[in-house]
Amino acid sequence: MAEWWTYVPADVQLFSARTYARLVEAHNRALWPAQWLMLGCGAVALVALLRRVGDAARLLAALCALWCLTVAWDFLVLRYARIHWAAPEMALGFALQAFLLALLARRDAFERAPEARPRAVAVLLLLLALAGLPLLAPALSGAPWWRAEVVGLMPAPTVLAMLALVPLTSSALGRWLLLPLPLAWCVVEAVTLAALGSPAWPLLPLAALLSLVAGARRGRRVARAPQPVHPG
Repeated sequence: MAEWWTYVPADVQLFSARTYARLVEAHNRALWPAQWLMLGCGAVALVALLRRVGDAARLLAALCALWCLTVAWDFLVLRYARIHWAAPEMALGFALQAFLLALLARRDAFERAPEARPRAVAVLLLLLALAGLPLLAPALSGAPWWRAEVVGLMPAPTVLAMLALVPLTSSALGRWLLLPLPLAWCVVEAVTLAALGSPAWPLLPLAALLSLVAGARRGRRVARAPQPVHPG
């Protein structure tokens, strides 16, 4: 028996790249034309960020909460569970994330007027979620459009949209409540794609790193900001 350190992700992968691609295609065909609804809602949030609308981040958080629920049920429970034994636990994680996002949106935990740099990072990550990932599969492999991963229907672009919220979160507590599931899924996605031989496996970890850096830099600026002095 080979030593444990000689194993690579492909040795324990539960399904092939072809099986996964066919699963995504069946998922997209079953939900058509919901893709346009999800992308349209995301585009509204993107335009709100670009136009500096005060509640843009809260709108995106509310959308991400709904998207987490659709991903949990429509993809993880109804589809992914057929090929992965841990899909129900993953679905539970996304459902919990939906609750946390709704709570943060309800408590107004996001900046109403974010600075230019964190807003630019948020816009970039949301653009990747809305357009980058859906275009990635056809661009890299010539796969049909039915295999595109769309925000609100698939985990990866939905996680990218959640990472876009991190630089817009107004408190360190809010950021740490928001981050565990997106960071965990970035690891799961990277390992899975690497095992399947996809060259796109570094995308989510790099997006997570960008989001973390932007959120940490914003936190340091807030900590260094002078506090108002109130007369005694």
